[in-house]
This record gives sequence, structure tokens and C-alpha cells, in this order.
Amino acid sequence: MSKFKNVAFEHCILEEADFYGADLNGNIFTDSDLTKAEMSASKLKNVDFRTSKISGLGLNIESLKGAIIDPSQINDLAWLLGVKIEWKE
Repeated sequence: MSKFKNVAFEHCILEEADFYGADLNGNIFTDSDLTKAEMSASKLKNVDFRTSKISGLGLNIESLKGAIIDPSQINDLAWLLGVKIEWKE
């Protein structure tokens, strides 16, 4: 439930870290491992996850609004919609 201002997490191992309810608006995660990190009820507007591992990220769809992800990370978040993404060859 902390507030982070102008923070750049770079090359951090944050597996299973607890950011529950944190205000992370506008911060950046660069080449960090956020596998199974808890971010439910967090504010993630303009948070940049593009170069980080986000598999198993604990959050809800409301928290995710406004976050920045790479197209390759869509599959890691598809469970929020209750869908499975499959590519047709």
C-alpha cells in the first residue's frame, strides 16, 4: 500500500513481491522478474512492463487499466479475460 514516485526498477528480481494496493502510476520495470508478484488493487496507469517477466502476475483487470505491455506479454494476461490465445498456423 505504498506510493512510489518516479521509480525505475531495473534488473530487479521481484518474484512473488507484494505490491498490493501500491500506487505505482508512471513507474517503469526494466528487465525485471515480476513472476507471481502481487499487484491486486494497485494503481498501474502508465506503468511500463514491456521488458519484464510478468507470468503469474497477481492483479485484477481494473488494476491493469493504463499499464504498458509488449504484444508478447498478452498471453501472460489473457487469464484475466478468461480466454486462451492460440495462433493458427
